[in-house]
Amino acid sequence: MSNIDLLTPNQVITRLNIPSSTLYRWISEGKFPRPIKLGDRKTAFREKDIQEWIESKNETDSKTAIQ
Repeated sequence: MSNIDLLTPNQVITRLNIPSSTLYRWISEGKFPRPIKLGDRKTAFREKDIQEWIESKNETDSKTAIQ
């Protein structure tokens, strides 16, 4: 069985240095990976999904800077 690293919403907010309202707005707009539900009141994000999202933003920024 593979080991999946999970991040809490607060960890994601801290890592990205954004307010929680921005995180949830991005999720509702489909601009950010959706969390997985772990229980009735607990969600988490796959660290891999967050890292891939960050990398995709870095690629977009690099392409914009070149133009």
